[in-house]
Amino acid sequence: MTTGPTTTRFRDLGLLREWELFDAIDEGFCVIQVMFDGDRAVDYRFVEVNASFERQTGLSGALDKTMRELSPTHAEHWFEIYGRVARTGESVRFDQGAENLGGRWYNVFASRVGHPELNLVAVLFRDEADRHRVETALHESQQRLEAALSTARMASWTWDPASDQLAASPSLGGVFGLPPGTIIPSGDQGLAAIHPDHRAAHQRLVARALERGEGWHTEFRVV
Repeated sequence: MTTGPTTTRFRDLGLLREWELFDAIDEGFCVIQVMFDGDRAVDYRFVEVNASFERQTGLSGALDKTMRELSPTHAEHWFEIYGRVARTGESVRFDQGAENLGGRWYNVFASRVGHPELNLVAVLFRDEADRHRVETALHESQQRLEAALSTARMASWTWDPASDQLAASPSLGGVFGLPPGTIIPSGDQGLAAIHPDHRAAHQRLVARALERGEGWHTEFRVV
């Protein structure tokens, strides 16, 4: 197993002023030294951690310890990502969950620092588990709504009159008698799907509702 020629502190890289900044921010920040077994990243050692590190990770006393010492079941993809950054020098930004760290969900930016042979990676991260839970719940709720609308042969949409952009549920095309999954991107295209005998009356109704700032209810045939 290899770690590089030496463990180098972030301060030793001539970045003391930058370190003082990282130590003051709310985000977690650390410098890790990636450890390889041949070409495969198998662990990493924390050679710097900022003041927010423990709050963002729940890991205490991490300095100079390896990730596997602190969390033996840490998912392999973390080692793969940081190993790739250490070997290629290509920075990466990503979102990733860490179930073994209390179900946290991180937004991460990682970049190689120092001499390439040291395998040092600087990692800036924030636990965004609350945002991820809200987004997941919203997505699941949207899926349930779309399933209910499709079953009932109903649809929902929002329309911006200024741009004529239409954002609709996937079931809208079916309601208009179009093939499943058909996208209607604009109000004009939606209007074209209304039967000509009903189209002018619908336009007048919508114009009056927009002028008065009201909603409207209508029934019409489709082409």
